[in-house]
Amino acid sequence: MTPVVKGLLIGCFVIVAIGVIVIVAIGFYVKQKAPEFIASGQAAQTEGNEYGRSVTESQCVTDALGRHRESPGLTAGITHAIWLEGCLTTSTVEESFCDGVPPEDAMMKSAEWRVRRCTELGFDQNAICREILGQVQGYCAGEVREAKVAPE
Repeated sequence: MTPVVKGLLIGCFVIVAIGVIVIVAIGFYVKQKAPEFIASGQAAQTEGNEYGRSVTESQCVTDALGRHRESPGLTAGITHAIWLEGCLTTSTVEESFCDGVPPEDAMMKSAEWRVRRCTELGFDQNAICREILGQVQGYCAGEVREAKVAPE
């Protein structure tokens, strides 16, 4: 085996070993922080539920994205998405709120809608905004909203 091939094999092995170490470290970190993450998510959802009782569906979205504008970042974005889910659950229904919102399983339409809405709302190229808006899609296609708009 030539020295170049040996060097390439050793380099590949080192890269794979570093990758495994990083994955294990991330897993350990997440396992250690899981109770904290769960408590934070539950608190955000409860706060969203309470707030949603006094606002419309659109106001929930506006306020969730306002929170994201004030506190951007991945973990904050997850919290904002959970808060939005809670808020939408208890919010007042607006007849046209879900008009034009594609189902999440319509991949291309979903992606286009999220990008367009985030751009309209001033969040150009913001992946976290698009994930927060995923809550709107789930809500519009879900049982919670269906039950809210069903004739009694």
